[in-house]
Amino acid sequence: MPSPAVVQIRSLRGRADYRSARSAARRAWESGEDRAGVSIELGRLDEEFGDYPAAEQVLSGGLQATDQLPVGPPRDRLRAALLAMRVRVYRSQGRFADASPVADEALLLTQAAFSPGDPTACEPLVEVGRLRQDVEDIDGAEQVFRRAGEIADKAAEGPAKSAAHAITLGALGALERVRGRYASAEQWLRQALELGETAFGPNSLEVANVLNDLGITFKFCGRFSEAKPLYLRALTIIEGGVGSEAPDVASIYHNLGGLEHARGDYLAGEPYARKAIEIRERALGADHVAVAADKAAYASIIDRLGRDDEAESCLRQAVAVLEAAFGPEHYEIAVNLNNIAAILQRRGELAEAETLYRRSLRMKESGLGPQHPALANTLNNLAVTCQRLGRAAEAEALFRRALDVLQAVEPDHPTIRRTLRNYAKLMGSLDRTQEAAALTARADEMTTP
Repeated sequence: MPSPAVVQIRSLRGRADYRSARSAARRAWESGEDRAGVSIELGRLDEEFGDYPAAEQVLSGGLQATDQLPVGPPRDRLRAALLAMRVRVYRSQGRFADASPVADEALLLTQAAFSPGDPTACEPLVEVGRLRQDVEDIDGAEQVFRRAGEIADKAAEGPAKSAAHAITLGALGALERVRGRYASAEQWLRQALELGETAFGPNSLEVANVLNDLGITFKFCGRFSEAKPLYLRALTIIEGGVGSEAPDVASIYHNLGGLEHARGDYLAGEPYARKAIEIRERALGADHVAVAADKAAYASIIDRLGRDDEAESCLRQAVAVLEAAFGPEHYEIAVNLNNIAAILQRRGELAEAETLYRRSLRMKESGLGPQHPALANTLNNLAVTCQRLGRAAEAEALFRRALDVLQAVEPDHPTIRRTLRNYAKLMGSLDRTQEAAALTARADEMTTP
């Protein structure tokens, strides 16, 4: 049974009063009451407010407190939860190498100390799975998430089961999105949203996270008008709960900028993307991987606004930070290489552009598989480059493949329209006028998102 202090903290969380919950948790922690249990709650709150050093200190104190407890499953369950929360804090800082051994220990303890139907085992498992997803171990992440789902299924009916299902389905939905399975991602995330609103409350940070993930899913499959209200609702919840300077606020601004970029409204996207950088730099410093991702997204927007030199500089800086953190084969590096190549292509530096496009495509195929819709943009860009280099047959094959992988997205997705128009230009240059006309007609029939 949770201690009175933990009950009070959770009650305040349940009312989305995160500031009061954090104050109550700090008082309880400093008094020494239930140091281990309170540390889990306070560590979570410190992480949500973006105070990572405080979270690390609290969690270390909680782990030290478990050393004074009798050896056995109750102690190991506390340690597993504390270690999983430490994984979360490390993940939030991009410290994946530090997080990995902690996650391994948390996983072993969770597997050994929790009963098969204990829903409180799900959160540690989900945190371990999210780390695996971060380091692109997609199959490993799914294995852990599925295990959490099996535990939630076996749990007794009640709020704890609903909460376990909400976080597990949310994690599975986000993973399905990464795999490019947008229909199943939406299904899981909608279920997670419904369960989360009941289990945590409609103004909870847990609900905001699901709204954000659902918004990303809609953005990727081209349902832009549905994505923005989800982002804005998530932003309202997060700012109301933990303030406008929390790192999760930066994530929403990043996504709003990316949404406007996808819609082609670069002037609207630029202030969102700039705001994300400003918030995240204050929280994490200029050389953080999340800041690098923000700068890369910003670069994609300002490039479209004609500031290509500034954009290229931002992109190359981002690649350097990401390579130092993840090595040379990470997916985000592939995205940035594609964007650098696009700048080079417009300048007429076609040979270097082709080299970067091919490297980006190889990395995306390695990480996502040969049929993922995220390959389409690079396939289209590479096709245009091959066409300009006089290799029409190769360009045609690339355009066809781009359209093939885009079958998973909405039929009016702008990448489909762009690919159709570029393909039509190729057909026109080869005097295949009927095919060019048919492709142009398909593009013209598509509605503006």
